[in-house]
Amino acid sequence: MRSLLLAAAVLLPCAAHADDEAPARVSVVQKRQYTLRHEIAVSGGFLPLDAFYKGVTVNVGYTFHFNDHFAWRVARGTYDRAIDTGLKRQLEQQFGVLTTDFPQVEWMAGSDLVWNAFYGKTAFMNAFVLHLALFLVLGADAVKVQTAVLPAVNFGGGIRFFATEWLSVKVEASNHFVVTNKTFNIVDLQLALAVNLGS
Repeated sequence: MRSLLLAAAVLLPCAAHADDEAPARVSVVQKRQYTLRHEIAVSGGFLPLDAFYKGVTVNVGYTFHFNDHFAWRVARGTYDRAIDTGLKRQLEQQFGVLTTDFPQVEWMAGSDLVWNAFYGKTAFMNAFVLHLALFLVLGADAVKVQTAVLPAVNFGGGIRFFATEWLSVKVEASNHFVVTNKTFNIVDLQLALAVNLGS
């Protein structure tokens, strides 16, 4: 009996010491500092893909955010100002090649589903904390070219930087895949200023 008591007295502190050394696993997720509800965005963009022209765009849109994760960009519109690269004229003058008609975007209109996939914050040079969100976009378009209005599927993504509760800046890239007999892509790069109402 004395031996059992002595063994218990020796082993109990060792077991307690082993429990103290076991690492504790604690996970903490903070609530988002910035939430969105009604978003109105104005942006400038660039269509860089076509060799015959480059497009400079002005874009407007309204997005309704259901919650922190999902949103519906109810309507967006794009007006494109085409800038000729001179390639068509060069092919005709120097090589005698007659280029066929190529689609040139005049305007686009569409609607998208938005998934706000990631939200976080980071320190910029230890000077201030920057809140940001990454998002993905999937939607449908009507694309106006010289002679017709064509259907398209739009997919892309971007990053949002929050300045205040009601103001943020977005960088977005999307690909509009025009679905016709002669399919083609329109890559659209945008820098947007977004105003948030009713958060």
